[in-house]
Amino acid sequence: MIETTAPNNRSKLTNQTSLGFDKRTKIGRRVRDLIETFSVAAHVELTEVARARVKMLAMLTCRLDALMIDMAEGRAVNDVDLAALNNSVSKIMLELRITESSR
Repeated sequence: MIETTAPNNRSKLTNQTSLGFDKRTKIGRRVRDLIETFSVAAHVELTEVARARVKMLAMLTCRLDALMIDMAEGRAVNDVDLAALNNSVSKIMLELRITESSR
């Protein structure tokens, strides 16, 4: 029989009292909001692994947003990085069964 761990014996990340970054910054607030949005939109059970994927999706989305802003402002953007980020975001969204209509 597997025993569950008491909440006070688990990490702050596991208990979601901390997301591992400063939530007071503009990017921190954006990541927090995206995590909440993607968690609601996910059509899978939010296990610890799925929550980690949601967090990764939020962070990659913020990075993709930053690259697109750079591109719109005329700054040089590595096309390979842009494509790789876009593909990673799409793949995680598929894994979590997040669709345009669910966001």
